[in-house]
Amino acid sequence: MKTLLDSKGLTINSQTFELLWKRYSSKGRMTFDDFVASTVKLQALTDRFKKRLVTGLNCDCQVATFSLEEFIKTSLL
Repeated sequence: MKTLLDSKGLTINSQTFELLWKRYSSKGRMTFDDFVASTVKLQALTDRFKKRLVTGLNCDCQVATFSLEEFIKTSLL
């Protein structure tokens, strides 16, 4: 699954992938519906993050700014 996400441009680190897996799988397996739900959620979060991306930083990182309300709304989608 991680390889598929990477190939679709939804690259996340192993720790984040483990959290995603734990959230959407049951007994070490993930149904197709849960797979779709997890990728839709990940894509929505990624899109919202990219809209808030801060540029011009002197680091090899990605940083976005959110108010608390914006973060909660984004997370609840």
